[in-house]
Amino acid sequence: MALTATVSVAAVTASSAQASSESKPVAASLNLETATVQQLHELFMAGKISAVQLGNLYLARIKSMNTSGPGLNAVRNINPQWEADAKNVDKLRARGVDLGPMMGIPILVKDNVDVAGLPTTAGSVALAHSYPAKDAPQITQLKASGAVILGKANMAEFAYWMTSGAPNGYSSLGGQVLNPYDAALNPGGSSSGSGSAVAAGLVPAAVGSDTGGSILQPSSFMSDIGIRPTVGLISRSGVIPISATSDTTGPIAHTVWDAAAMLSAMTTGVDSADPATATAGPYKHFDYTKALSTTSLQGARLGYVVPAIPDPLFDAALQALRDQGATMVPVDINSANLPTRVWDYEFKKGLNAYLGQLPKQDPVRTLEAVIAYNKAHPAVALKFGETLLEQSQAINLNDPATVQANESLITQGLADARGRIDTTLHNNNITAIVFAGTSGNTNAARAAYPAVMARAGYQAGTLHPEGLEFVGTGYSEATLLSYAYDYEQATKLWQPPSVINPTLFRCVGPYVVDRTTCAP
Repeated sequence: MALTATVSVAAVTASSAQASSESKPVAASLNLETATVQQLHELFMAGKISAVQLGNLYLARIKSMNTSGPGLNAVRNINPQWEADAKNVDKLRARGVDLGPMMGIPILVKDNVDVAGLPTTAGSVALAHSYPAKDAPQITQLKASGAVILGKANMAEFAYWMTSGAPNGYSSLGGQVLNPYDAALNPGGSSSGSGSAVAAGLVPAAVGSDTGGSILQPSSFMSDIGIRPTVGLISRSGVIPISATSDTTGPIAHTVWDAAAMLSAMTTGVDSADPATATAGPYKHFDYTKALSTTSLQGARLGYVVPAIPDPLFDAALQALRDQGATMVPVDINSANLPTRVWDYEFKKGLNAYLGQLPKQDPVRTLEAVIAYNKAHPAVALKFGETLLEQSQAINLNDPATVQANESLITQGLADARGRIDTTLHNNNITAIVFAGTSGNTNAARAAYPAVMARAGYQAGTLHPEGLEFVGTGYSEATLLSYAYDYEQATKLWQPPSVINPTLFRCVGPYVVDRTTCAP
């Protein structure tokens, strides 16, 4: 086992808060809560900050807000290799090398994606010592873009395929992730740590994964921008799976531009180990930031689904789209009807394949072994049970009839889901469908199609964030991002957590106004 020591978040000490020995001055006006990839790239290019300095600034913020202060619990561990990687990036930049906007940007990776030297746990105590042999292809791509992997983000255990009774954002290994906009509010699942960390400015961007809304939901609930790409755009090799049909990873960021830049860096092209990537070749090294325009909505025809309950924020968003020149067409589209129980079959098949390819010295290598470990350690592992794991384990993968029945359901369900979206687009002569909040998640996920979550604003009274979801046909990311960007730039709705929920941050670092009101 490659027992490379990982650094717990609680162990981030003075070294992270110390100023870098580099001579470049840190911009005094830098606000990490709202700093964007685009802004940070400009600082790098102007020589005002180094990747090492920036990483240390974010580590100090993580220390003050993740395990102390409001205790968001969004970050699970810190990558011990991050500083060496940041130094390499600084050396390249000093030689005049420009790898693009992600160069030197510290990011977090959801803890179901392989990063060499760090355990990939999916939040499970059973996998606490599960070390992959190498980076997932998307991590290889991100590193090639100069992104600095700062650490792993907490998540709902097994991407919320552990049990149906646990709260979103909870795992036996990572505990409960909190929503910085309201600690009592659902943080969304299962990329809750990624979403919370970005929302609170612990990093400017993070990797999430989405099977049935796990990027889109936390982005909506925590006022982030999230992209669920077309299945196949990014290789799923090296990712703990639920459903080979619906799984994908994608970026969570502060702005549409940032999310587009990160998506461009994550695309892998064709990967022989992931058959879904067979059609992704044309999109390798595609720069999605080039598709962004403040005039993309002029003359566009978009559909929208009327919410079951009146929604003033959605109404205002529709009007903003019209004001930018879009024609809005009401449409009806039902959620795709692929039985969720098919995921029992896909999960067992996919998890056993993932665990089986791990280094032989890794201690847990089958779903059966995960369940056995949990039963042997119930106090920590089974607070909410493991009903979904047991349902999946009960599937007989060696029974031809079972396999055929499930594969037939998957094939038909995917065709039905894609037909619903594509028929709606065609029959109404529209290029995308807009949904209130997370109401479109199922449609995009079941069709393995892309979706972009933008912001609709903050609800009256509670000030809870709400998203605006753009859904399109396969590989229409550039179109969806162009609409979301035009809308975002026209509305300028983003308010950070310290503005919406100042009480949570009242005694933390730069937000302290009167120290006498804070506990010693």
